[in-house]
Amino acid sequence: MTMTRYFAHVALLGIVVALSGCGAGNVGVEPAISSVNPVATSKLQFAVGTATINDVVHGKVYETLNTVETLRQPNGLSAVLYSIPYITGPTGFVGQPDPITGQQTTIISGSGPNIPCNKTTLQCTGGAFGYGFAPDNTVPGQQSVSFAQYQQPVAVGNQDLLPINVYYGGEPAFPTFNNGTYPAGFQGYSPGFVSFQSLAVLGDYHLEIDIPTGPGTFGKKTADATLTTLTGLPPMSAASAFPDPSNPGGLKIDIVVPNGVTETWVFISDSGGCYPHSQGNSTNVQYYTLVTTQTGSQQLTLPPNLGPTNGSGSTPTICSSQDNQQASGNPNAQGDTYFVYAAGFDYPAFGAAYPFNLQQKPSFIGQNGQVDVTLSPSASFQYP
Repeated sequence: MTMTRYFAHVALLGIVVALSGCGAGNVGVEPAISSVNPVATSKLQFAVGTATINDVVHGKVYETLNTVETLRQPNGLSAVLYSIPYITGPTGFVGQPDPITGQQTTIISGSGPNIPCNKTTLQCTGGAFGYGFAPDNTVPGQQSVSFAQYQQPVAVGNQDLLPINVYYGGEPAFPTFNNGTYPAGFQGYSPGFVSFQSLAVLGDYHLEIDIPTGPGTFGKKTADATLTTLTGLPPMSAASAFPDPSNPGGLKIDIVVPNGVTETWVFISDSGGCYPHSQGNSTNVQYYTLVTTQTGSQQLTLPPNLGPTNGSGSTPTICSSQDNQQASGNPNAQGDTYFVYAAGFDYPAFGAAYPFNLQQKPSFIGQNGQVDVTLSPSASFQYP
């Protein structure tokens, strides 16, 4: 199976379509299409929870809203290339201001008819897809499918106060995608969750997804979720990382996972440069992910040779000053700057993720009926 079959969203603006091709070598090639009705054939799931934000900059811990949604066709792929989500929270929830009156609402939305996209939380390209909200709506004139993820927690209205990170699933937890066979714009797999910079409020949350079925016409999918407790997961401290002396190019990462967390994803974002003959992505930032199901103090290992390639040979996961000097010809070049941060879950986030789960209705809700996450601060390091 190619990445296009697994992850290309399967509807076009105005005319909804589904991918039907599969085979080696067709990544990035326009697939054959056949008409479907995603409103009739897709299944929508939605859950809410708390996001524990450990804001060390201000010395505070916040419990904000966390969400997970899936919108999949029968074969498990995302049902749409374009959709407009509307989340309506309970009384007291702080959503985006009304675009006309400026009055406070309880709504978080994408850009629908008569709603200017710069007046919405999810902005111009925000949609609901196979595993999580993302800024990936196909818009007129766009030449390629977007695979971007939101920086989280997402600002709501004027609430742009908290530190943010971008969460892309990468090697070694996820399959290789930076070997020249995937589009350069693909930076990693969706983590499924999207948290917001608005305090969680007990009560019922309603999700409506508007899906274009023709010029100026939309079908609707709806789902409801309830936040029953504000007792979220404990805050998670920043991880520490250092070069692995036995595996140059790799890392040792020390982290303390709090009780109540059933799985933790550790994200490594590397601003690398020693890849003169390789397939880096469009931003020249590589993303790696480690997953652990243990709590307490532990040390994880990031392998040394996961850097991007064109399908042959290997390159360092994290480039040293010597690597970068050789690649650039600059004798003063320094080692890569990389960032390490983590997300801990009390629900099976990894088990519902692409490419491992192609069920139309994957299971992802925690034992308390919510999707709670705890997000660590980001720590920056420089490889010697």
